[in-house]
Amino acid sequence: MITNLKKRTGFIIMILVITTLFIGCNKQENSNNSLLKSIGIESLESDALAVIINNPSDDKLDKVTDLKTFEYDKTSNETLLLVPRFNKMSIEIKSLVWENDALKEDETIYKEENTKDGFGLFLRAYRPEGSPAIKICVEGNDMKGEYILSYNGKDGTPDIEYIVKE
Repeated sequence: MITNLKKRTGFIIMILVITTLFIGCNKQENSNNSLLKSIGIESLESDALAVIINNPSDDKLDKVTDLKTFEYDKTSNETLLLVPRFNKMSIEIKSLVWENDALKEDETIYKEENTKDGFGLFLRAYRPEGSPAIKICVEGNDMKGEYILSYNGKDGTPDIEYIVKE
């Protein structure tokens, strides 16, 4: 009888440990990127997947602990800092082409998977007034969103923009 009790107790402890590990991993996957708070973005709409800070200052860039850089156009003075909302997200930058009077994806020119806490992507790219050349795709937590990099001649480029889920 004591042997059965020990077996049951061991089984229950094993179930509790596995459950705790599963819940811990699940929470880590859904955790917010702490960089957002570090750069002064305290709250986001529920459908926001990433924040775009246009022409970020050096003090904002200095706060990025996992900074990656992609220079699509090395001569451009226009830059942006892309900060995913959650950790463990995927970011892709795809080139765009006109084909049969429609704008279509061409190829992936940059990819980052499984982003870490503190991740930010510094992108140097010109915002064309005409045909856009690139699109940013963000995916994670069963959500995905896209942002076509272009210039809005009417309203200009705001300091902060959001990539929202589709």
